[in-house]
This record gives sequence, C-alpha cells and structure tokens, in this order.
Amino acid sequence: MNHTYWLLATDGNRYGPVDETTLAHWARDGRVVAGSVLQHEGSGARYYASQLPVVAAVLTPASYADPYAGYQYQPYQQQYAVQPAAGYAYGDGAYAHAQLGYHQPIAYANPYAQPANPYAASHSLTHFNVALMVLLTIVTLGIFPIIHFGLMHGKLPRNRRDDPSAGAAIGLHFVPIYSVYWMFFVNLRLIDRLNEQRAYAGLRPGNFKGLFITAAVTSFVPFAGALSLVLFPIYLCQIQGMANELVRVTRGLQG
Repeated sequence: MNHTYWLLATDGNRYGPVDETTLAHWARDGRVVAGSVLQHEGSGARYYASQLPVVAAVLTPASYADPYAGYQYQPYQQQYAVQPAAGYAYGDGAYAHAQLGYHQPIAYANPYAQPANPYAASHSLTHFNVALMVLLTIVTLGIFPIIHFGLMHGKLPRNRRDDPSAGAAIGLHFVPIYSVYWMFFVNLRLIDRLNEQRAYAGLRPGNFKGLFITAAVTSFVPFAGALSLVLFPIYLCQIQGMANELVRVTRGLQG
C-alpha cells in the first residue's frame, strides 16, 4: 500500500499529499528534518519525519540538530514563520503551487533554543532513578507509576487540547470502566509528548507503544498475566529512560 502524507509547515500551510519517496527526496534537500511533522492522508495520524523508515534512512545527523540556531523565537505557543518549501500548498479546497522560497528546514520552532540559552528546556521534568521506579511500582502494587507518570504529564507543555493535566492523568485512572480506555490513552499520549520534546532537543524518538499495548492487553488475558508482569517493568524503564535522557540533554543534569 502506498501511504501518502501531508507535511505540516510552520507557515500555517500543509504541503502534499506526497508519498514517502518524495518525502525522502525532500529530506535529502534539507526541506524535511527529523522534527518535521507529517500527517497521514488517510487516518489523519501524525508522525515525526524520523519515524518513517524510508525518510529516516536519508536523514543526516544535522537533521536532528536545532534547525533554528541563532534566530529570535516567538513564545512557545507560536510557530516560527519560515518561507515554504516547493510543493503544493493546500488552501480554499484547491492545490496552489508554492514557488521555491525555502531558506530554513520546515519543522516546529524549537522551544529549547532561546537566544540567551539555546537549550533552556520548556518542560519541567526532573531525573528519576529507574531502579527506584521499579521498586516503588512493586511495593505499591502498580499505584506509583500511575501517580508518577501522571505528574509527568503536568510537567510537559500542552500542545493539543486533549493533552491531559496531571490531575486528569491521575484521577481518571480511578473511574470505573472508563479507566480501561484511559490507561491506554494516557500512556500512549505520554509517549507522544515525550517524543515531541525529544525531537525539539535533537534526540531520536522512542517507539514503545507496541510494548505498552502488548503489556496492557496481556494483563487482561487469562494465563498471560505473567507475561505482563515482565513487560510492564521493561516499559516503565524505557519511558523513564527517555525522560532522563531528555533532562540530561536539555538541562545538563546527570544521573
């Protein structure tokens, strides 16, 4: 199946839809970088360019660096305006060809790249010992990660309307029946939010959604619960490791 994607640019336009081969060409030309946001034409799902194997294969190390170093930035909620790349701009229900006027890679403005301190993090995450997390998870019979990861949601910038606050992330786990849906939503969204911050910081995204889904589903399957007892600690370690690396890179903390 030939998947096609829109390239969501910071000038407010979207370009395409184009297939992965074309995106790879754009990546070679520097028009697409690791943190460029793509939207699947069919499902509407959004991805970072670095999450598509065909595109990731041609990305250079520079693609993961800050593409806007040295520029003055608008507040985090605003996107830095750049001239559009050559492509097809979507507007008024018709395709209008955008002339080549490209000067900077298309990607979301990097909130870490403030003029005074290029790596001043906009999140407020802190380092937490991975082994201690596993121990507290066991001691509290699984309650600790609900609270810990819920608080983590509250320390990340809210870029979407349905990004949960810390209170919602924790509290809705305890609503009967709905909590099953919420467990999946809040964990998968946490991975997205961490990956978004990692992309801004020039780090490769972590793809642990499959691991979490497998661990969660097996916990409901008779005779497969033992497998989830193995997979969940691995998942917890991976997510906390992602957060710790982000803290080290953006805040210079060791641990």
